[in-house]
Amino acid sequence: MTAKRNIYSNAWLIGSQGGIGKEFFKLIKKYSKNVVSCDTNISKISNKNLRKAIFKVDCSNKKQLDNFAHVAVNKYGPPDLLVIAAGLVLSKSLVDSEVDEIDKIYENNFKLVVLSLQKFFEVCSQKNDVMKNIIIISSNAALEARPNQPVYAAMKSAINSLAQAQAAAWGVNNIKINVIAPGTVAVDRNKDSLIKKYKNFPLDPLRPSGRILFPKDLLPALEFLLYKNLSITGQILVVDGGSNLL
Repeated sequence: MTAKRNIYSNAWLIGSQGGIGKEFFKLIKKYSKNVVSCDTNISKISNKNLRKAIFKVDCSNKKQLDNFAHVAVNKYGPPDLLVIAAGLVLSKSLVDSEVDEIDKIYENNFKLVVLSLQKFFEVCSQKNDVMKNIIIISSNAALEARPNQPVYAAMKSAINSLAQAQAAAWGVNNIKINVIAPGTVAVDRNKDSLIKKYKNFPLDPLRPSGRILFPKDLLPALEFLLYKNLSITGQILVVDGGSNLL
């Protein structure tokens, strides 16, 4: 795969400061002339220049998303690549899930994706000879029973269904939509709890791959889907080391 054949004009990365988003940002920069990224939390970015380059945006808030899109399009032009790596996990049974927690999971997973897709379609190049690509990070939770994460799993399942529906609807507009569904990925926010849970972290002999994944393990899947001439759309690419098989 050569980078020259895969250059995008303008990429949007939603959720650039989570563990997965940070790794994705580095790779997307190699495939796009411009990368405009945003996240809800940029306070932990120590580099002032980097902090200025990342928009603080809650993409589940339509007004904030509209402002972000307006600035990004005016500065760089219409996007032809959208990568959504944002999300929020809730590990509670259904009966223990509070209303405000359910709202947060809905807003930071499904609603965020819906609004981001709508906005991308509104402002992306309407020329059908320009290939547009959308990649969404979901979860393998959508593919298995999760009694300890039912609301979260339901939202990820809804994202998968939405992506497939819009892949069928927007194919005529030369837009591809695919989903990467990882399993447990060790990032800053959950690393301590994983170390406590798994005695020989990151090793886990009960998983087919034998270990917990890290954000870099998702990069080959992302690079595969970034290939402009890839004739794949509406697919759920599971990258979980085989844990969904158990």
